[in-house]
Amino acid sequence: METIGEKIKRVRKSKGLSLNGLARLIVIKDDKTISNMALSKVETGETKSITIDLGKKIAEALEISFNELFDIEVPENARNEEVLKANIENLQKLNAEQKQLLELRNEMLHHYETLYTMIYQQSFTIIDDAISLTISELSGIYKDANIEFPIPEFKKLVMEQMRSKYIDFFTVMFQKMAGSKNLD
Repeated sequence: METIGEKIKRVRKSKGLSLNGLARLIVIKDDKTISNMALSKVETGETKSITIDLGKKIAEALEISFNELFDIEVPENARNEEVLKANIENLQKLNAEQKQLLELRNEMLHHYETLYTMIYQQSFTIIDDAISLTISELSGIYKDANIEFPIPEFKKLVMEQMRSKYIDFFTVMFQKMAGSKNLD
């Protein structure tokens, strides 16, 4: 079995790095690099063990994983668990975002329904005013012609017809605006 020192030397050479070249890539503290002698002692096995921190720095300089350097096998299910945990976290974030969007949508629908009701109610006031104005003008015409104008019957008939047509028009218009089939 290959020692850590032998593995470092093999990987270093496969990457075309000299001992000095690799040593310059391993920053130990405050921009100071490991000495050639210290690295040589690790490669030859004269230094029997190294710290995890130094191992991480050597692996990073060699552009391999820490697990690969130390022949640590990560079970497939452990990798899958990490991926699964990451996916769950992403889904939770998405669910939170979707919940916010749904709340915003519901709030907008509430405002839309309020606006719809206000416009709907105001429109009947406008219709009533228009009918009253029409009746007033017709009454004047009939009066000028000395004909009695049947105001109550006419008003009732006109109101029923106009409201019915207006309600149909208004409902269809708002259904199209809302993209809905029923706004009752």
